[in-house]
Amino acid sequence: MDLNTTGHLAVLAEPVTGFVLRLGQAGSLFSHHIEFPVGPGRSRRLIKLRNRLRALEKAICLKVSREIVRVARRLACGIKFERLFSRRLPPKDCAARPFLQVQQMVEARARRAGLPVLYVDPTATSKRCHRCGAVGHRHRKRFECPACGLVAHADVNAAINIAVAPCRCPEKPRLSPSRRSLRREARSTAGPGVPPEGLLALLDGRVCGPDGIPRSAPIPGKGPSPTPSPRQRG
Repeated sequence: MDLNTTGHLAVLAEPVTGFVLRLGQAGSLFSHHIEFPVGPGRSRRLIKLRNRLRALEKAICLKVSREIVRVARRLACGIKFERLFSRRLPPKDCAARPFLQVQQMVEARARRAGLPVLYVDPTATSKRCHRCGAVGHRHRKRFECPACGLVAHADVNAAINIAVAPCRCPEKPRLSPSRRSLRREARSTAGPGVPPEGLLALLDGRVCGPDGIPRSAPIPGKGPSPTPSPRQRG
């Protein structure tokens, strides 16, 4: 899958079946023709404009992520992204924020659907020919390969390169579920009457008793049983 700032926001490609799908209009998110307010009340109107743009951005990313997971489930395949961001540092560029939102939403939906999400090296994915592997020429949305003569859409060519790119080692999802989300899932599974010790046991995979308390943990209020002395044993 290729993410873009011009044309379509996301371009999906499945090399085995030749399936190609373009989703979202990136121009609505990266428009440079917005009239910013001037004059009295400028700050208040700027805040309203910012909130409106963020709401539009979130709505488009939500719709795109939902369609991506739906197509992946229909094709029974995983999802591959370019590794565009660091695992710890968020993007500082506002133009890259929709990409991160799409990846976060897709990872959350794919995790619930049981689909794998992988990340590959983005080096030369838009410059390399997916047919012969040679470096071609790209002019806007047109890609030409001087080696094999392939002429294709640049975003489709990049999406196919991402789909066939190898993963050097199996990686965990970039956004692994947090302790809070796991505790919330355990609470919804176990019911409202389970104490915190039982929730921690469910998270760790331990066995709980009928009262929801793990067998290896002491019962609250009673404490551990004292060890008998040698005189008491005799």
